[in-house]
Amino acid sequence: MRGHPVIRPTLVLLALSLVAGAARPQEPALDAQGIDTKAHELYDRIMSPFCPGRTLANCPSPQAATMREGVRRQLAAGMSDDEILDSIYAIYGEVVLGAPRAEGFGILAWVMPGVFLLLGVALLVAWLRSTERRAATQGSTLQPELDSEEQARLEAELSEL
Repeated sequence: MRGHPVIRPTLVLLALSLVAGAARPQEPALDAQGIDTKAHELYDRIMSPFCPGRTLANCPSPQAATMREGVRRQLAAGMSDDEILDSIYAIYGEVVLGAPRAEGFGILAWVMPGVFLLLGVALLVAWLRSTERRAATQGSTLQPELDSEEQARLEAELSEL
């Protein structure tokens, strides 16, 4: 059976790509593009010890460039993100953390915003309830007292409706 001239080579290429895909290891090593992507993710997570208030990604100092190259080399050597972060933390300490670690005294930085939020909600609910109670008790005294002439006129107008 003769097929279309493009179909046969396409089927051969498809079969070869399936065989090549099956022969590939499950977790391939990072290629240059993967290393660059991972490195930039880490640069954005690490605060620069050389430029206070800046991440390693946007610190222009030569020391930061050297540190970025070190991170890239560690990724190329197969180190995980956590291993790289731990090694940098061991050298520079808390200054390189974008956020404090959730341990020891640093846990307060993670817990206190939630505590303040709950406290604010509780105070708001208490204030709204007290305002509602005050309005309910004052509601009966806020009605104006009508003299007999106004009362009669009001009843007459209401009966016309």
